[in-house]
Amino acid sequence: MHHWSPWLLAIATAWAEVTLSPPWRQTLLTAASAAGRPLQAPHRTPDAGGTPVVPRGKAVVPAWFPQAPPLPPPRGEVLHVATVPELFQAVEQVGAGGTILLADGDYNLLRPVVLAGKQQITLRSASGDPARVTLRGQGWDHPEPGDDLLHIARCAGVTIADLTFADCRSYGIKVEAENAPRDIHIYHCRFRDIGVRAIKGSAGRDPEVRAVNGSVRYCDFENTRIPRPNGCSAATTSRRLT
Repeated sequence: MHHWSPWLLAIATAWAEVTLSPPWRQTLLTAASAAGRPLQAPHRTPDAGGTPVVPRGKAVVPAWFPQAPPLPPPRGEVLHVATVPELFQAVEQVGAGGTILLADGDYNLLRPVVLAGKQQITLRSASGDPARVTLRGQGWDHPEPGDDLLHIARCAGVTIADLTFADCRSYGIKVEAENAPRDIHIYHCRFRDIGVRAIKGSAGRDPEVRAVNGSVRYCDFENTRIPRPNGCSAATTSRRLT
């Protein structure tokens, strides 16, 4: 019997719900249940015209996609930020159990936001709407690699929620497995025009040091541009993970 890692299982199952025909989708859902992570296939509401859909921006999303339940109000320390300097200051200052709330707007980043050594923190939009808060890089066509938006290392119990990550050359979120992060959860986020990988799980040389547990839920992934032939591996696509 194959042993599925939690990250691979979450991503593969969500992909199956979006892409595969019902028999194959059920096979993967059964595997998820056997692995101790029971997941339900989305409910399809029939109508005379076939599979119902609802408009969502420029995309068309089937009506049976579940909507992300709102997160509960933050508890403990709450840091409110509205500018890029305030964001960088907040990630340095936030203590265990704290929450960073981002006000509506675009946050244009010239370097990655780095979470290191943090315990049980949340980085989320104040509104709960990812369309209203965007962490934006230096652009799909930025000439230098390393244009990432968020790095997570040596952390445990981090939730990233209700944000859009957009327009960067390399990675939207980089989970640094070589630094042994635990329980990293990415929830209700959007990824738009990320040049290499929307979510990157890196690895070190020691196979015993790795990312442990975590999830990617209720996230949208969409690239509207064709990658250059110099190593960008993203494709023009639209996907939603639930």
